[in-house]
Amino acid sequence: MEIQYNLPPGELLSLLEPVYGEGIVGFSEEELEQAEARLGLRLPASYREFLRQYGKCALNSRQNYLIEPSDLQRVYDHYREMRDEDYDPDDPEWAVDRWFNGTGWDETINPLAELFRHPEEEWDRFVKDHLIIWDENQGCWIAGIRVEDFEKDTIPVYIPDELYSYIWEMEFPSLEEFLTRMIFAAVEYNNSRILTETPDIENFFKEKEIDRNTLCPPEPHSPSGHCRSFYLPETRELGFFLYDVNGEPNSLFLYALPAK
Repeated sequence: MEIQYNLPPGELLSLLEPVYGEGIVGFSEEELEQAEARLGLRLPASYREFLRQYGKCALNSRQNYLIEPSDLQRVYDHYREMRDEDYDPDDPEWAVDRWFNGTGWDETINPLAELFRHPEEEWDRFVKDHLIIWDENQGCWIAGIRVEDFEKDTIPVYIPDELYSYIWEMEFPSLEEFLTRMIFAAVEYNNSRILTETPDIENFFKEKEIDRNTLCPPEPHSPSGHCRSFYLPETRELGFFLYDVNGEPNSLFLYALPAK
């Protein structure tokens, strides 16, 4: 039986969008060029092509939200807006968030206060330039790619370690793995069959002759774990295998796609 391993994000959308979304649609060349002119940079080739072919697919905004080209921001512009809208340099309490824990008060310090105490031309001392590309659905995180990584063959994706922090940490070792995770999150519970017991997962792999080493090659560690895909064209079965996710048991999500 033919098996396709670790499908590119565009191929995943080509399979899933007609079933769970609204159709394959991308942003126009004009929209991308206008965004690049406004940002003052050329988008990474792989992400640019993803936006051009698949950027307007509904699944890109079903769970978490792809930022459209017209709204893309570099991180310094993002922080400048936050500073101008909210920051009060004369208020010593501006950076302090307090909440009642049931018995007393906890507090945290917004680390952007340190950044905002410095002029903009010094911000690169604290944070590298990122292009923000994705929003979490409740505003708990934003994801970005470093401008200095745009020409790399493998582009990592970074997320601030706290909601308001300027300390960005690598969360996904490649843009492809990040996009795969976003696509999976959009369909996670759409008529999926879920296997969470190791014997059941291994029996499925054996039955379908799925090679674990091909599905899960050696790779850089991902703090969010890994999300790998496979597709069986003969039976139109699509699977997402999640492993090493915050110490949780491995999970296999299976989708029986309708015949074309």
